[in-house]
Amino acid sequence: TIYTLGRLFKTIECIGILELVCNQLNIPVTLYTPSNLKKRFCGKGRADKHLIKKEVEKRYNYFSASTHINDAIMIAYCLLEDILFV
Repeated sequence: TIYTLGRLFKTIECIGILELVCNQLNIPVTLYTPSNLKKRFCGKGRADKHLIKKEVEKRYNYFSASTHINDAIMIAYCLLEDILFV
């Protein structure tokens, strides 16, 4: 729909502005696609929320019902992996 397309363009515009400002301040920026994060963390690019939750529990013995927290842990894992092993 036009509404969804408009939101997409606003999101892309915001990302571009953030990248520009970070670049001007010499702050590194890393962008991840959801499928890339899932592939690196769970081994499957099409992993669902349940599989992400199970992987968080397996790796860290941390149990959270919040998909937002599990997603944040997955993102942090990938970011730290990039920082430490580049």
